[in-house]
Amino acid sequence: MIEKKKMLMFISQLEMLEVSVIIPTLSWVAEQAGMVFEAYLGSERDGVLFAKTGSTVLGGNHFQQFNYLNAYYDICYCVYGPISLFDSSIQAFSKNVIVRTESIQDFYCGVQDYFGLEEEKIVLFDMEYTNDGTTSREFFPYFYPEVLFQQAWGYIGRKEDFPPEKIVSVVSPLSDTTRVETLSAEIAHRYEKQAKGVAFGDPDAILSMMATLCRDKYVALYGSANSKKVKDIEVSAYTEQYTCVMEDIKQLTEITDNYVLVGRQIGDGDLFEWGKHGICIKIMDPNRPAFPSVSTIPYRWANTERCWDENEPSDEQLIQYAKQGKILSTLVWHSGEMAHNEAMINLMELASFTGIKMGIGAHAARYQTSPQLWELLSVERSQGGVWGLIEPILHCGGMGVMAECGCPPEALKRHCVRAMKEIEEIAGKAGMPKGYMAFMDTDLKTLTQLHPELYHAVEEIGLDYFISSALPGRNRILYQGKSMIAFNLTPRNVCIGSPYVRMSVMEDIVECERTAPGWIMGVLDSPVVSFTPYIWNRGSKFMEVVNWMVQGETINVLPHTISRYIRILKKMGYIE
Repeated sequence: MIEKKKMLMFISQLEMLEVSVIIPTLSWVAEQAGMVFEAYLGSERDGVLFAKTGSTVLGGNHFQQFNYLNAYYDICYCVYGPISLFDSSIQAFSKNVIVRTESIQDFYCGVQDYFGLEEEKIVLFDMEYTNDGTTSREFFPYFYPEVLFQQAWGYIGRKEDFPPEKIVSVVSPLSDTTRVETLSAEIAHRYEKQAKGVAFGDPDAILSMMATLCRDKYVALYGSANSKKVKDIEVSAYTEQYTCVMEDIKQLTEITDNYVLVGRQIGDGDLFEWGKHGICIKIMDPNRPAFPSVSTIPYRWANTERCWDENEPSDEQLIQYAKQGKILSTLVWHSGEMAHNEAMINLMELASFTGIKMGIGAHAARYQTSPQLWELLSVERSQGGVWGLIEPILHCGGMGVMAECGCPPEALKRHCVRAMKEIEEIAGKAGMPKGYMAFMDTDLKTLTQLHPELYHAVEEIGLDYFISSALPGRNRILYQGKSMIAFNLTPRNVCIGSPYVRMSVMEDIVECERTAPGWIMGVLDSPVVSFTPYIWNRGSKFMEVVNWMVQGETINVLPHTISRYIRILKKMGYIE
C-alpha cells in the first residue's frame, strides 16, 4: 500500500480572535514537518459577488473539496474553538486530531508536544488590538509575515506576560496617524528577499487565503484607492481610481519576479494600472475556492486527446450555411479567475440539460483548483458531462485578470504561454483553448481603439481567434494575421456598474444588429448571472436568452465554429 502524503489542516471560526496569528505559526510548523498546510474558517455565508465571507457551503462545493483532500492526503487536524461543519466527517474518516481547544496556550502546547518543538521565538500582538472602537484587529491579516518568516509563535497579549528573551517582534496597535498601507508595505519590503510573490486585497480576502499565502511564501499589501475629482474622470471612477500602494506593488513584483498577484482588487482601476506593467491578479474571494490546496494534488484528465470541437459543423456545412444566409450564435462568459469557479460549474449544469453551446473564459487556475468538476468538459453527455457544449477560451492572459489595453505585448504573451503550458499538463489536447477572449483591449471612452500588437502577441502562441471588445455592433473583422483573426462582439451594451461591453437581458441580443449571413456573439458576466443567489433571484430572465438561442431562430454553435465561419464569410466575399 502506497503511503499517503501528509497534510496539516487548521479548522476554526472566523470570529476567533487568534486565527490570524495561529495560521502563520502552523504554516511553518507544517513545512518543517514535510506536510502541506491548509486552513478553513467557518462563518455565516451569503454567496454574493465580492462577499465578505465568500461562497456558501453547498454552492461553493466545500464538502466536495474537503472530501477530495481527505482521499489524497493523510490529514492531521488542529481544531481551535467549537466547530460543527466538518466534525462528523473527521470522526467518520477516523482522522487524527492533534489538538482541540479554545485556549491558545493549550493549543500551542498540543502542537509542540506532537511535533517535538519548543517555543523559542514569539511575535507578540499588543492586547490593545482587541479593544473595542479600534480598527487594528481588522488589519491583523497583513502582519502574518512577521510570524511566518521568523518561524515564531504568534500571540496576542501583554509583554509582561511573556519571557522577554523569547520576544523577537512586537506589533503595536495602529495609531491615529499610522496607516495600514504604511505598515503592510514596511513588513512586505522587510521580507521581500524571502518572498516568492505578492498578495493584494482587503482584510477579509487576505485572512481567508492566509494559509495559501503562507504556504506559497507571499507577502501582503493593502491600500485604499487614490480618489479622483469628478472633473478628472473620463468614464468611471471604478475603472480609473487605483490603490495608493501601486509603487510598492510594482517594486515587489519585480523583486520577486512574479507578476501574478493573488487577492482581489479594490476597484477595476487597479486592473488597468497593473496591466500597464504586465501585472495580473488571480482573484480569490473568501472561500472561493474553499480549499485552495486542491491545486497541490497532481491531476491528469482521463481523456487528453478527444477535443471539445469534434462534433461541430464541417467546413462544407458552414459554406452551405453561408449560402443560405444563416446566422450563427453563441454566448461567451467573462470569468474572474478561480473566484468564479462555482459560477462556471453552474453554467456547465445549465448546458447539460438545455444543450446550449457556449464559451467560458478559462484560466490555468480553474484547471488546478477545480480539477474534477472542470473535467466535465471532456466527459460525454451520455455519462453526465458536457463534452461538445462548453468551449474553454483563454481569458485576459490566462494567469489572472488583467486589462489588456495598456499591457506590453510581450508581457501578455508571457502570461499566455505560461497558462497554456499549465493547462496542457492537466488537460492535454482535450481541454486546451483554441481562442482568446479579452477582458478589455480597447478604450473605455469610445470602444474604438484597435491594438494589432496585442492580437499579434496572441497569434504567436498559436491561438486561432481573438474576441475583442472594440467596435461592438455590426459584424467586423478587426485583424487578420497569417493564422489568427480578431473579431467583435454583437450587442453594443455597456454595463452601468462596471462599464464593459456586456449583455444582460434577452433584448440585448434579440434586438442587436444582425448581418445575414453572419454571427451573434454576446458576452455575459458569469458571477452576476450564475452565483447561486442570483440564479434564485433572476434566473428566469436569463433563461429567456437560453431558450431563444436553442429554439432555432439562429444556429447555436461554439465560439470556435463562429471563428471558422467568419473566415469562410471573408473568403466568399460576404464580409471584409
